Amino acid sequence: MNVDTEVVGRAARAAAAIAPLAAQIELGRRLPPEAVSALREAGVFKLLVPRALGGSEVSIDTFLTVLETIG
Repeated sequence: MNVDTEVVGRAARAAAAIAPLAAQIELGRRLPPEAVSALREAGVFKLLVPRALGGSEVSIDTFLTVLETIG
């Protein structure tokens, strides 16, 4: 399995920042701006975007590990 631990580490830090917002997210049924910012800063929204277009172009193993980490 080819997993980029740096990317997963950023996702874990974002998940830790989002965790205290869980009740708010559940009640509001949407991500508050703080959660979106944490995910953006971690680069989550560009994980599968090609490098040539400014993304991270991570492996599917890394992507699935990031999803599992955030989930």
